[in-house]
Formats: sequence, C-alpha cells, structure tokens
Amino acid sequence: MESVYLGQTGVEVSVVGFGSYRIRESMPEHKQALKLALENGCNLIDTSSNYTDGSSEKLVGQVVSELSSENREKVVLVTKIGFNDGRASFSELNLREELSESSRRLQTQCIDIVLLHKPEYLLKEGMNQDAYYQTLSEALKFLQKQVEEKKIRFYGISCNSFIDPENSPEYTSLDVLQTIVTENSLFGFAVIEFPLNLLEQNAALLPNHAGCPLLDFARNHGIGTLINRPLNAFFGDRIFRLSGFSAHHGKDVAMNLKTTFQKAMELEGRIFELYPTEKIALAHIIQKDFDSLKDPVLWKEILDYRALPSLTKALDTLKKLSNEQLAEEYEKTMHVFFEALTWYLESQAAAESRAITLALTKAAPELKTSPTLTQKAIRVVRSIPGVDCVLVGMRQPTYVKDALQVEQRLSPEKAFASLRAAKAVADTLATARQ
Repeated sequence: MESVYLGQTGVEVSVVGFGSYRIRESMPEHKQALKLALENGCNLIDTSSNYTDGSSEKLVGQVVSELSSENREKVVLVTKIGFNDGRASFSELNLREELSESSRRLQTQCIDIVLLHKPEYLLKEGMNQDAYYQTLSEALKFLQKQVEEKKIRFYGISCNSFIDPENSPEYTSLDVLQTIVTENSLFGFAVIEFPLNLLEQNAALLPNHAGCPLLDFARNHGIGTLINRPLNAFFGDRIFRLSGFSAHHGKDVAMNLKTTFQKAMELEGRIFELYPTEKIALAHIIQKDFDSLKDPVLWKEILDYRALPSLTKALDTLKKLSNEQLAEEYEKTMHVFFEALTWYLESQAAAESRAITLALTKAAPELKTSPTLTQKAIRVVRSIPGVDCVLVGMRQPTYVKDALQVEQRLSPEKAFASLRAAKAVADTLATARQ
C-alpha cells in the first residue's frame, strides 16, 4: 500500500489507517481483521481510551505485541484521551491517569501519537471561549512534557468542530491553537483528526481557519491530518452510509413489508385483547417511529440491542401465561417482519448508493476502476490535497479486503468535481425522502 509522511513528523504512514472505534478483544473476527490489515500494509492504528471501555486498546496492544520487533517498529499507534462517558475532562490528573492506562493496555512505554479527544464537548457544556482555549493550552503543555519524558512521540487534537463555521458556538480554531503552540514552543504538536467524506466537505472547502479551509491551513503549517468518518456522512437530518447494500432484486420489498407489518400489528391487537396489561407492542412502537427509520445500519443496531431483546421478553411473558402456541406464532411473525423491514431499508439504501456511484463515475471516469462505493469514497477523500491518512472502521476481514484496495490518487480537480457531484445527488435524495 502507498505510504506518505504524516505532516512534518517524519513518520511514514499508510494512506488508509485502521479505525478501532467498535472493536473489542472478545471478538475473534476483530482480531483477524486487524491482523489482516497489518499484513496488507496498513500500519497506522487509531484507537481511544474510551472505545469499548478500553477493550479496543487492549486488542490493539495484544495484536501489536505479537508482531516481530521489525514489524512492530513500522506500526504507528494513535490513541485519544480526555473524553469518557459522554463528557470531556482535560485536567492534568485525568490526562495522566488515562495516558497511563492507555500505555498499559497498548503494552507500550511510548505511544506514537496522543490526541486530546472531543474537546468541543467543553463548549457544549457551557464553557466560554477564553476558558476553552486556556484549558486546551494547559492540556497541550502537559502533553509536551510527556514528549520530553519520552512517554509519547507526538500529540495533537481530535475535534469534530474544526469543520464548523466560525460563528458556530462549538467551533474550534486551529489558527488560535497554532498561536498557542508557537508562543509556548510546543514542538510536539503535530497531528489533528477530523471528519471528511463525500458529503461533509467543510474541511476541504470552507475557509474557516484564517481565511482558508482546514486542510490548507494544516498543510501550510506542517500539521499531519487523520480523516475519520469517511464512510458515514451526517447530512441534513440523517446519515448516509457510503457503502454498498443488497438491492434484493426480484423482490417486491415494499409490498412484502406492508403485508408482514400488517400481520404483526393484527397479531399484537389479538394479544392485547387477551392480555391488556402486558404491553406487547413491538410492531406498534416501530410504526410510531417508522419515519425516522432510514438507515439500515442503525436499524440493525436497534434490532440487535433493542428489538430482539424486547421480543425475547415478550415471548417469555406469553410462555409464563401458558400460551406457548401464541408465543410461537408471535416469534415467527416478528422475525418475518424484521427481515422484511431490513430488506426494505437495504433496498432503499442500495438505490441511493447507486445514484451516488453513477454521479461519481460521471464526474471522474477513473473511479470506474474502483468497483465498490466504499473504495470510491476512500479514493476521493485521499485524493484531496492535504489529506494524509484516511481512517476506516474495518471490524471484519471482508471490510479490510474492500477498504485496502486503494487505487492511485485522482487529480485534485477530479476529486473536487467528485465532491460536487456527490453533494448534488445527496441534496436531491434528502429532499425526496423528507
């Protein structure tokens, strides 16, 4: 895989990095995916002290510790500290404790890159701008000491609000931070992380840092850039998944959903007549929230963590009421309904993916050699000037094989044309589904 230097660090990194947001040590396929990525030239691993309650760092530490010393030297470990349980805390005590725990879990005495994680949450919680930058200044000074003590090599900030308009209440200015860095000789400050994808384009286009876009400002100051969320675009009031889905050709998914939905609702009506106090109403709950169900990935998470556990409780209730036959009928009906809903949402997403794919290949015919939307999306982002490494969540070996098939860069002109084309399609799709 092609590699680049990360800003002015002198550190050579693969153009695609392994994003470790939801990996955990208890999942063998996550370990297989990480090992496969490393074997295929992906040498940068991005994790955080709060990912899966530390399990992400533990798995990374385990896999990297099993490498030969020669291969270990090539791996670049990035972790993030300061954000846990939905809150940001950058006190020296908290940062010191988290850094120590991260080093232990990663099984290393010196972490390559440590980033302050989601500092914009301080602004969400009501901190004013002066206090915000003072807090970040003190936190960066702490990290500089860790460089001098050889506990870390470089440091920086991972912040989603780098890409916000300047008038946003949560906006974070890299210009202001660079001034802090210069005035305090914080020579270890070298890397930033932020979102960029086909639809969230501010990092490349919005002149919100001293009159130029974030990527240009970073490049002008020798700051390395790590891109997150290249395949998950927050656009309007919804998420676009920039990947392929099954179209379920040959199936009338809309009629199938309507039929199975109706059967589930009718059955719950019968159950309510028999047991009015039990509140067995999964299909009715889904009907109430149906208009917000647009994302098949989010639906599968709801299915796994809410709908199926709720179904299990409902079946237990029916069995306790000595109605095994009704429990069996409800279980079968709901599973058929869940499958129909999954197919419907996947087919909708597949149609959107096809529309974006067609627009991309029209804007940049070279993208035809990248067969999947995932590969196209990564290729466009990595082709934008100023982008060093694109972080991709690759929890399964199949994801690794897809994401690491990286073709050569597009010209900047074709990359920007691709961004314009993708956004035009998304605007149309968002309007159509309102």
